[in-house]
Amino acid sequence: MSLKAWKWLWRYLKPYSKPYFVSYGLVVLFIIVSLSVPWIMGRMVDDVVKQGLSDKLWPYVIALVGITIFRTAVMYIHKMMLEGVSQQTLHDIRNDTYDKLNRQDFNFHDTNRSGDSLARMTGDMEAVRHFSAGALPEVLKS
Repeated sequence: MSLKAWKWLWRYLKPYSKPYFVSYGLVVLFIIVSLSVPWIMGRMVDDVVKQGLSDKLWPYVIALVGITIFRTAVMYIHKMMLEGVSQQTLHDIRNDTYDKLNRQDFNFHDTNRSGDSLARMTGDMEAVRHFSAGALPEVLKS
């Protein structure tokens, strides 16, 4: 993606930057909490399996279930915030595009079929929404 495209997208994301960055902060929190799972599993194997301390099993199980519930809640909030931002951004882009289309002269509408223009705009806007709400967070999580 070119710098020009990033600047264009940022112009629409900027009014919603606070929830956007909070959402990415939640991804970082998710990653940090996820890193504790292998450590807990390793401790559980060392204490319960190798040393035979079966009374320590339940605290580990409760910790793992708690972490899973917490991670699920964090990702739910992240997805809801990001989807809200992407929908609001898409709304702004659609309004600007619709205004620009309405300001075109008659020659534009005579030479270009309206259905083709609308189909192309719809596809392009959905790609922008998908990128801002789905692809970019997945890159960050990877």
